[in-house]
Amino acid sequence: MAGLREIQGQIRSVKNTAKLTNAMKMVASVRLGKLEQKTKEGSKYHDAFEGLFKRIMNIVGEIDHPLSKDPVGGKHLFILITGDKGLCGSYNSNVLKLLADRIEELNLKADD
Repeated sequence: MAGLREIQGQIRSVKNTAKLTNAMKMVASVRLGKLEQKTKEGSKYHDAFEGLFKRIMNIVGEIDHPLSKDPVGGKHLFILITGDKGLCGSYNSNVLKLLADRIEELNLKADD
């Protein structure tokens, strides 16, 4: 049977773990709040840009520019934007994977 000191040590350990877990929850909730705020700000930017783009397209009508037409000769131009801030590795991986999938899709169409 465990002695009194061992049991007290285990109780202290569980209490310390609970404190640490609670602190981690608080940090996570603060980070989530900041992320939600940034998402709302980005949404405002997106909505404003979309509205501006629609107004421009209504005024201009059809654009007669080589970059607005389907590619000739099977050539495509991709402009890829990746992040350079910390902890953006998964974002970069996903963007590169999407590009690779798109290139593979275009290659399969070209083979048909």
